[in-house]
Amino acid sequence: MAKRVRKTNEEIQDAVEAVINQNLSIRSVAKDTGISKSLLADLVKKTQKLSRRKTLTKDQEELLVSYLRTPSKMCHGLTTMQTRELAYQFAVANKIVTPPEWNKNNKAGIHWLHGFMNRHKELSLRQPESTSLSRTSSFNKTNTTTFFSNLEKLYKKHNFAPNMIWNLDETGCMTVTKPPKVIAVRGTKQVGQIDSAERGTLTTVLFFISASGGNNSPCVYIPTSLF
Repeated sequence: MAKRVRKTNEEIQDAVEAVINQNLSIRSVAKDTGISKSLLADLVKKTQKLSRRKTLTKDQEELLVSYLRTPSKMCHGLTTMQTRELAYQFAVANKIVTPPEWNKNNKAGIHWLHGFMNRHKELSLRQPESTSLSRTSSFNKTNTTTFFSNLEKLYKKHNFAPNMIWNLDETGCMTVTKPPKVIAVRGTKQVGQIDSAERGTLTTVLFFISASGGNNSPCVYIPTSLF
């Protein structure tokens, strides 16, 4: 019977990180590295428990939340990776003791992020809309105040009735709709769905509604550059 070679601390730590960060099974990592399965399972459990600890106090986390609110309002929201890096930098700047995983990767652990999000329900992971810099810079307190001031002057001058006040909105519609998911044989390389065309055309549609609740029929916007 072959004698089991004692693994170094570095090798054991790499095995634990392989299970946690690469989503590998404990059985497969234990088999590949020659580390006891039960030992590896205990170390993974302890590491995950340590990662889930708050690390930061309630007040410190509230301060971190306030940091996250500001860039989000300015259309510069932080990704999950940037948030983890910010948490680590915050901890280092305030001389807070952090788990070894944080120090090695220079960012907070993924399990800490999950706990952080659960503790602060006002935060959520959202898909942002692409917003141009000109639109962002134009939407400020000065321009908004000027707009409503001019609007109020026009209301007082012309005394518009509700049926004369209209709002217009636009949306993009594809001439070819996205097909729904269908059931197919597993292993099929390509699954098709018959449609009028493979690639549709993006068409801008305008909708109108008045302050009195009236509406006009939608219309298609055609740029003058096409003529």
